[in-house]
Amino acid sequence: MTIQHSPLPLWTRIADVVVLVIAAAGLSVALFGGFRVVLGGIPFTAHEPLRPLGLAALILALRHVVRRSPSLGARIIAAAKAFFRAESVGSIAPLFLWSRVAVLLVATLSISTFGYQREGRSRVSEDEMANLPARWDAAWYLAIARSGYEFDPGIKGQQNVAFFPAFPMVMRAAGIFLGGHVDEPGAANANARLVALLWSGVLVNLAALAGALGYIYRMVRDFADRDVALAAVSLALAYPTAFIYNVPYTEGLFLLGSVATFYHFGRNQLAAVTLWGTLVGLTRPNGFILAGPLIAIALARSGPWPALAPWLDRLNRQPDLPTRLSRDLAVALTPVLGLLLYCAYLQAMWGDAFLWARIQVAWGRTYEGLRPALDPVGGIAQIGFNRYATLMGYELLHVLTFLLAVGVSIPIAWRLGLAYSMLIFLTLVPPLLAGGWLSMARLTATLFPVYIYLAVAMPARHRVGLIMMFALLQGLGASLFFTWRPFY
Repeated sequence: MTIQHSPLPLWTRIADVVVLVIAAAGLSVALFGGFRVVLGGIPFTAHEPLRPLGLAALILALRHVVRRSPSLGARIIAAAKAFFRAESVGSIAPLFLWSRVAVLLVATLSISTFGYQREGRSRVSEDEMANLPARWDAAWYLAIARSGYEFDPGIKGQQNVAFFPAFPMVMRAAGIFLGGHVDEPGAANANARLVALLWSGVLVNLAALAGALGYIYRMVRDFADRDVALAAVSLALAYPTAFIYNVPYTEGLFLLGSVATFYHFGRNQLAAVTLWGTLVGLTRPNGFILAGPLIAIALARSGPWPALAPWLDRLNRQPDLPTRLSRDLAVALTPVLGLLLYCAYLQAMWGDAFLWARIQVAWGRTYEGLRPALDPVGGIAQIGFNRYATLMGYELLHVLTFLLAVGVSIPIAWRLGLAYSMLIFLTLVPPLLAGGWLSMARLTATLFPVYIYLAVAMPARHRVGLIMMFALLQGLGASLFFTWRPFY
């Protein structure tokens, strides 16, 4: 006989989460020593594990006095069983683990065989393995996670206010529990804590990637079989710039927020859309553009243009009443809300809400129109493709990934809906007009509609070949990136 439990009240769920967080903090103190962190200007310190562990035990006891069943232990066991029994977990986990270990192996071997110029490169440790994720923009996120934002109007160069706060704040939170928390001033183990904070960012990026793959798998399984869903996941893991998930960058969190927002919006789960959409807007400068595709979905579901998202029919979701369109549009704008929250912070701190946009000039992000986009065409016309590929190999990698994403956007509009094609164009065209091919290959890594379409449309006999080609190019990209070659 199965015992049926009534739904847990919200206060009980909150109490369980608080218990787990405080207990994890106590365990962190026991393993890594005391910490001091500042959240919202309020310092929190812990130097003895017994205090947080005792507080967690007290809250847990009170919780079980009022609500004994189901216990927190029973809830954890049930959640773990459900997690490991899920089809998506058993299917994705081996692919995820092997691909991420392969990137680490390629990165390590590239450093030992190819080498790199160490002078002027950011380091957190003399140990190459400990320092492995400290590449390119990782130093910016590490500085924000460690010390917060800083801005000096007298400096005309690059400053960390250009980077949005969601990822470094999650990185800081993870560091509290993984030994990478902020030290007391003058602490002897400051360097070890910095390394731990750096790797905390890597774990956040990987965990977010794993969550995003789960959403992609479930999204595809709504209208295709397991092999197609696995192909979409494999393409995402093998993509030429997927090595970026092995460093403390925003790609994993941005991909997770984007695909989760689409997934829940298609199912009319608006509370989840609000949370994920706001997170996307707080993750990257271009996160707010997600509002465009979401508006298209809202019009498809509640408005006069159902052709904008034909995949709704596959989910057997009938369009809502027109009276619900305003509600859907309001939720679709939550990525813009995330942007506005960061703008409000900058306005309060330095009196310039769009400081993040103005400082992009220091990275070469200025409007140049179509000229940078057409430069490769002129180069090929003048010296031929072979010579161009020899001299401009880095640029060619960016061009090829751009052409792939834009090339499949038209059949994506037909197969999945215009909203998905809008996501591709809004992600790629503005950076192309303001910065040329800079980081273009990395920008395409989070375009999950590309993976879904290729998995659905490509015959099974060709999928493995495409995955192999992607993986080989990812090995090349990882070798370049981790040896400080300008492929970022």
